[in-house]
Amino acid sequence: MKRILSIILIVLILMLGGCTGALDYHSVILDDVTYRTGFYGDLYVMDLQHSEEPVIKDENNYYKNFYRVEDTEYDLLITYPGGINGELYCLESNWEAAKEYYENPDNFTYYCGTDSGRFELENIDIEKYEELTKFTKENIYVPFNSLHNNSVKTLTMPIPDSMEYVFYKQSKDNIFTSSKGYEFLVADGKLILLFRYNYHQGEAEPECTYVDVPENLSNYFVSLISNNSDLR
Repeated sequence: MKRILSIILIVLILMLGGCTGALDYHSVILDDVTYRTGFYGDLYVMDLQHSEEPVIKDENNYYKNFYRVEDTEYDLLITYPGGINGELYCLESNWEAAKEYYENPDNFTYYCGTDSGRFELENIDIEKYEELTKFTKENIYVPFNSLHNNSVKTLTMPIPDSMEYVFYKQSKDNIFTSSKGYEFLVADGKLILLFRYNYHQGEAEPECTYVDVPENLSNYFVSLISNNSDLR
């Protein structure tokens, strides 16, 4: 009984007595002010300038040290800066405005990445970009998820003589980017989504497993590539 009462007392102290600390996995308190995450969907945090020392330090979990992000419009904290597990937390009074900003496609610059570098896609049809992104997420190869992978309608061919193309967007404030993990090839004048490469350990001709991109999207993006000398 004493042990239970002690645990309850500790929880109450953590909830009421401190001005700095975690509320839960989605919010944190710093100097009596709440910061919340979850305002940027499935975007990825870029490499940001931040305070040298954490403003909230967790001695037991490095991933839950919080650093203040510098030179941003919104008041932001970041965990595990520079790592793939880093998360951004926004001052609660700024949260709705930040969420609205990053949901607006006009606040992003659109790119195509190749082995030669990245190239801005000016005047891209954003609706087509969003359609391609949705299609890709539904059909991309997902490691260790055989249920999903087996449900995708794939085809196989010898690896075509094509650059790899990655279409992505980056917020104009250079804080977020979309995934750069979706690769496309052009084969016989059509855009295909790369599912995986099959090298057969040198025993047969290398192949690629791929997904046919819907014709309207294929035509649009192949035209986009063909009309940009940097992408050919």
